[in-house]
Amino acid sequence: MLWARFVVRRSRVPECHEAPSIPQRIALARCDSFSLEMGLYLFSLARIPVSVSGWYFALIAYYAYSAGPARGLLFGLCVTVSLLVHEFGHALVARHYRLDPEVLLHGLGGLCSHKPANSNRHDAFIIAAGPFAGLFFGGLVYLAQEAMWSYRPDLMYGNEPLQLTFSFFLYITIIWNIANLLPLWPLDGGQLFRLLMVRLLKPSQAERATHYVGIAVGAVVLSLTVAYLSSPFLIIIVGFLMYKNFTQLNAVTSSGPLRRENRFAKDLLNKAETALKEGDADEAARVCHQLRTDSHVSEATLEKIWAILAVASYAQGDQDEADSYAERAPDKLVLAMLAHLPNQDSADEDAGPS
Repeated sequence: MLWARFVVRRSRVPECHEAPSIPQRIALARCDSFSLEMGLYLFSLARIPVSVSGWYFALIAYYAYSAGPARGLLFGLCVTVSLLVHEFGHALVARHYRLDPEVLLHGLGGLCSHKPANSNRHDAFIIAAGPFAGLFFGGLVYLAQEAMWSYRPDLMYGNEPLQLTFSFFLYITIIWNIANLLPLWPLDGGQLFRLLMVRLLKPSQAERATHYVGIAVGAVVLSLTVAYLSSPFLIIIVGFLMYKNFTQLNAVTSSGPLRRENRFAKDLLNKAETALKEGDADEAARVCHQLRTDSHVSEATLEKIWAILAVASYAQGDQDEADSYAERAPDKLVLAMLAHLPNQDSADEDAGPS
């Protein structure tokens, strides 16, 4: 049959991203402030480049100065591994969504930057993947430590470097990742809290709630730090985060993308699908291109747009364009849209055996 000649190739093709909305451009500009161009390229893992800023070396030097060279460098090594695990948690999910992630180690920790996601759900998965990866790694470290004490205690007794390594990893992976889940923007927990507020409240109310809560949580953490920890470095970090929330309250832009579904999207999709059923591939493609330029469409709507565009391009005779669109749509949607093409069987009979 003619429709069987439509093959969805799974080789990687360059992805065309629509022009980001204004809030997305602002988010990208913020990521550019920690751009990988400011760091030294180290390596790539799973096609994800990793770079390091000069300020990260200053951070390691601070550890060596405050805890002594040997202990400080060991702590810095554990921090580096833990940060990479955390950031690759973000990056691997972002890569799954084809957002070209990059990882940077800088003076305040780590950063995973990527292209704007298509939906709040994608954003939530990417954000949550970092702490999840860190906590999972911490669980593995704990199991490894218990196994060493149970089966090879001779290697643990009197082995201070090994005991310190386990202690440092557990402290960083468990305590730091739990702290990172506090609703203190722009920590991961604060970003997840913002996504929840955007879902429950109007955009302006969600922004205020996010940053008022961030300031309140920061004040509590700062008070506890001053009272019990007396860590100048932690005080600086918490103070900086509180300042970021305060300035964002008075900003004219949002602290992240605001996505609202186009209320006409369903009607336009029905119009495109009807055109496809009637054999008007040009009209179906025109309506879908009109709809996909709107940044306020849901992930499900966007997937259906790609499926219609794939089949419309195929009907227009543009196989490469059809394959490119099909890469972004679920196979079942593409096959469902293929079924809408009229006169498939009669066209196959006319074509005769190949």
